[in-house]
Amino acid sequence: SFDVDSEEYCPDRLLESYRRVGINAIYTQAVLYMLSEFPFDKTQSAGYEKRLANLKKLTERCAKYGIKVFLYLNEPRSMNKAFFDAHPHLKGHTEDDDHICLCTSVKEVRDYISDAVETICRNAPLLGGFFCMAMSENLSNCYSHVRTSEACTCPRCKKRSIGEVVGEFFGAVREGADRVN
Repeated sequence: SFDVDSEEYCPDRLLESYRRVGINAIYTQAVLYMLSEFPFDKTQSAGYEKRLANLKKLTERCAKYGIKVFLYLNEPRSMNKAFFDAHPHLKGHTEDDDHICLCTSVKEVRDYISDAVETICRNAPLLGGFFCMAMSENLSNCYSHVRTSEACTCPRCKKRSIGEVVGEFFGAVREGADRVN
């Protein structure tokens, strides 16, 4: 998570050993609301400025050894029922009361993703980039855990193809990164 200084888990001697054996990139998982302000509930992102500064420092330290840092994104992260009691218009596919999608068919959600990626890119300009998964262990988009529109409980996404829904996430990430470089 970037709550601690990278020197604690990735000391210079490790980076030097990576450089010596030809490693030129590393990746680490990131959660957007932990590295940028979460517009729907700012308490979720409390302390993001410190984590963002720690990410920047990691990218700068790695750059000294010819190593790029890439962030793995599996977004947007699901929220619990209480969150959607306050934001029902953002609700997407539901697995259970603790795992409900932020629906990427809603422009506000796509804007959150692209704005968060832009924030990260602006504040950590040496970042190598992102790699993203849309259908994995984490419930993220409305089709991340279902493979048919019949199984999708989101009234918006069940009318759309899997490719359209998943593509919107990737498009939002790209849009945010493109605003920077």
